[in-house]
Amino acid sequence: MDFRKGLLFATFSIALCFTGCSTRLTTAQISGQASQATPTTAFDAIPVFYGGDTLYLDKKLQNAYGNALGDAFANGGQCRGEAKIRIIVVENSAKSAWTLPLAFIPFWPIMPVDEAWQVSFEASIFCENTLVSHVQFEEEERVHATIYGRLRSDLANRAMEEIHRKLTQRLSFEVKQERPADLNSVQDYTLY
Repeated sequence: MDFRKGLLFATFSIALCFTGCSTRLTTAQISGQASQATPTTAFDAIPVFYGGDTLYLDKKLQNAYGNALGDAFANGGQCRGEAKIRIIVVENSAKSAWTLPLAFIPFWPIMPVDEAWQVSFEASIFCENTLVSHVQFEEEERVHATIYGRLRSDLANRAMEEIHRKLTQRLSFEVKQERPADLNSVQDYTLY
């Protein structure tokens, strides 16, 4: 009798391990920036468009994007930001024969995937109702997974966290403008 219970528990545990978990598109832990409670310039609610759905970033991640602006647009609280994020997932590999057993075994764990998570970010910063900055960025992360379930969703979640980290850094770099005006043309002015 104990053997049956043990076998049932092991089977249930393994099946639970391989069941699908949701991907977190609107939350991320970005070290340093998310810890600040109040952003210098608050963004309005940031919509995330994914697969025909509209989601909104959670407050901590929204604040991380606001904190990325730093003091560049403080201006006595007269500045505000509007942003939007679009996510597209592109399958890069052909269908695999490993997915065939899914028709016969409901908890078949092997489903190879090679996806590219493409994210476009667009933001406008207004100070005293005047557009002072407009940026557009695109980032991409690849997800290679073999096993279906939590392991796959963890890879996708890490990819999305990395994308949010990159986007906040690029936003910070772009709006602070603490670089030479001709950053891309510096080789034209090199002395030999």
